[in-house]
Amino acid sequence: MLRLAISGAGRSLTQGLFRPSVQQVRWAKSNKHWLPKWKALRRRKVIKIKLPEFEEMRHRDQMTPEEMRAKLKEQGVAPDRPWNERPMVISCSGGVFEPYLPPEGDGKVSLLTKAGAVQAHAAS
Repeated sequence: MLRLAISGAGRSLTQGLFRPSVQQVRWAKSNKHWLPKWKALRRRKVIKIKLPEFEEMRHRDQMTPEEMRAKLKEQGVAPDRPWNERPMVISCSGGVFEPYLPPEGDGKVSLLTKAGAVQAHAAS
């Protein structure tokens, strides 16, 4: 049997390497249940999602409108129609829409007056 003498500095080094609180694990924990009847349930709980095809999206940006129209026609999708909005100023559109005609007596009678209270009560 071979014994080596370890100095004080070497002893602290070896104690740091072989800590009693650190323990090696022989088998890693897996997601496998000990009952095989749950195997199908584990398989069903995984959800497969379709990820976007980034390469196709990059090629789509470089396509001409004719190529894009042909590709959409192959897929059976109607091509996008151009959407052109025109600005409209509401303050200048009084002649376009029907003019507002206030009800009879509107603006003359408020709810605080006797006639306004009678008119509001009659309307409800």
